[in-house]
Amino acid sequence: MAVLVILFAQQIPGAAGARIIPSADRIAVGDWSYDAMGNLAAKGLIPGYAAREFHGDTLFDRLEMAAILGSVIKYTQGKKLDSSQTALIDKLVKEFRPELRSLDPAALEKWDGLAAATVTKKVLITGQLSAVAAEHSKSDSNISISALDNFSERSFGMVTLDADRTRFFRTDISEANPDKYFIRGFDSNFVWSIGKEYLNWGPSYIGSTILSDNIGGFLQVRASKEVDFGRLLGRFKITEFASKLDGSGDYFFGRRWEHPLSDRLHFGFTETATTDKAPNPLILAMPFYLYKHLFINNDLDFDNHVATDLTYRWKSGTEMYSQWLVEDMTEPKFLSLGNWFRVPRKTGLTLGFYTPHLLAGSPRSTFRAEYTYVDKQVYTSAESPTTLSYLDNSQIIGSPLGPNTNALYLRTEQNISGKLSVIGEYLNQKQRKDIDPPGIERSVLSFQLSYDLTPNKSISFRVAPFSITPSGMQPESSTEYEIRATYAF
Repeated sequence: MAVLVILFAQQIPGAAGARIIPSADRIAVGDWSYDAMGNLAAKGLIPGYAAREFHGDTLFDRLEMAAILGSVIKYTQGKKLDSSQTALIDKLVKEFRPELRSLDPAALEKWDGLAAATVTKKVLITGQLSAVAAEHSKSDSNISISALDNFSERSFGMVTLDADRTRFFRTDISEANPDKYFIRGFDSNFVWSIGKEYLNWGPSYIGSTILSDNIGGFLQVRASKEVDFGRLLGRFKITEFASKLDGSGDYFFGRRWEHPLSDRLHFGFTETATTDKAPNPLILAMPFYLYKHLFINNDLDFDNHVATDLTYRWKSGTEMYSQWLVEDMTEPKFLSLGNWFRVPRKTGLTLGFYTPHLLAGSPRSTFRAEYTYVDKQVYTSAESPTTLSYLDNSQIIGSPLGPNTNALYLRTEQNISGKLSVIGEYLNQKQRKDIDPPGIERSVLSFQLSYDLTPNKSISFRVAPFSITPSGMQPESSTEYEIRATYAF
């Protein structure tokens, strides 16, 4: 794994300079930036946001997080911050520097003028305590605690203990503690991290078709660097990781290329590979599809996924986005002087629309519509089309909706006043019935009403009627009720 860090640390010709390429990726549910923003919000340093919004109520993409960070910088201008708060904001600025440079260069310039006073050795403790009473799911008190140690101006470490991580539609999946632990470092054009972290690649809200955070945090070595390929191709942000999955024991690799096609249009290309064979180090430097054909004799020993995504963002923040997945690209036999045969289609597609300004005059009024389609043999084994293989600890690494899926997801968040907000969600998921046994179907409608007593104290009430038809069984219908009280620090 050390080869990955060494490879990216080398000075590639034309790659020097600061990071400038913003990313439109959704931020993984367990990312450290939510803990950091939650702490700042609990202290009243993020105007218009309560701490609970960074602990599972809302997921942000990198551009949205940068916009919030810009408001923090402006709001705290001239205010007296303690050394821990200053260091925390500085680490967020280093993380989201390209996005902040794109959206709010004036705020970035203001903060850079204060950067000399940001280094502190003090350990910062952040977290949230939730008391939950719910029907049809366990009632419990969950606590999440994170400790951030600011090693230096260019690096920090973090460890988080979390009893349960709230997932899509509040499905609680227990995680082995610690929930995440890592060390991250920043240079002018190089970001690296070593440890257990959550990761999500792509713009989709309910889960990337190629790499989603529903598998929880996993141990990885990751590095990111921007490379300039000249006037013809332009500048790309390249991110790569190497890992070994706990559940299957497979080696796991991922690589993502991002490139702005214009000021509004963002392009991403992602490839992942899992293999049960000890890999050749060249896998870190060549396309996985090429590596497979050069070094792997049996398709059963190597599982390769590729995906492309496009995001168009208007100046108002409204977005249209898509992601297209292809698994196990296989050449037809006629290209190998054999007989023609049809290759089973194994693709996935997500199309989405989002606007942060649904109702004029509202402090916050968002609407999202997302459609996902996944073929029935995606994420399955090459040896057995009915056996899932793209897994870690029994969770699909790609879309949490799984294969054989047609799904429509709608979400709206309305800020009625400075303290009262409503979140409405709807999921209609159907799977094809021409398989044995037939797939699952579910329809869930959720309404959550939240009231923020203070920036760090909130109470929420949720009602969610649902109908679920398990595979090969009769439908079940009921309504879930939940009351949640949260305290952030």
